[in-house]
Amino acid sequence: MPLAAARRIDIGCKRLEPVSLLAPFADLMVLARNAIDNALRYNPAGGTVDVSLYAEESEAVFLVEDSGPGIPAGEEERLFEPFYRLPGNEETGSGLGLAIIRSVADRMGGTATLQNREGAPGARFCYRQSAPKST
Repeated sequence: MPLAAARRIDIGCKRLEPVSLLAPFADLMVLARNAIDNALRYNPAGGTVDVSLYAEESEAVFLVEDSGPGIPAGEEERLFEPFYRLPGNEETGSGLGLAIIRSVADRMGGTATLQNREGAPGARFCYRQSAPKST
């Protein structure tokens, strides 16, 4: 919240539904924190970040959308590589946030993707995990 306030970014919850995930709490926190931190860091002052958590078919979905510049075509997967940063990027950081997210997502049995939003400027981070089977 301090980063959002300092940059005058409107951060909020767009959609919140109960979901079930089988994952260590610490892993979920790392994934969520890094995804939201990226959205805040690469969003211009005065932008928006919307966070959603919901069920879709048989999956839990965690979504973070921002109103920033988006991602240059062809860079979506490269951003998950350790230490990779977009050329010309002036934000501080090591280039490890998305690599950590991908590692955590793989360990939890889910998928993490990053792409441009459709119909609006900005990026869209999405984590999906199959909901646990009830017995």
